Amino acid sequence: MPYDEAMNILLAGAPQGAVMLRGLRNREGITQAELGKLLDIEQTNISKMELGKRQIGKQIAKRLAKIFDTDYRLFL
Repeated sequence: MPYDEAMNILLAGAPQGAVMLRGLRNREGITQAELGKLLDIEQTNISKMELGKRQIGKQIAKRLAKIFDTDYRLFL
C-alpha cells in the first residue's frame, strides 16, 4: 500500500493542515485552549481546524507558523 494511501486511512482523510496543526501542537505540549489564547481565538475553533471542519486561513496559518517556527504553507 502506498504511503499516502495509508496515511489517508490512518488520518481519516483529514487535510494536511489539520494534521500538521494537531501534530505540532502535541509535539510542543500545548493544549487547544492555550493555543487559542495565543491566537486570540476560541478553543472550539482550534478543535474544528484539527478535525478538518474549519479551514485554516492564511492569516491564522501565518500566526501558527510563527508560534511553531515553520512555514505557514504547511497549514494551508
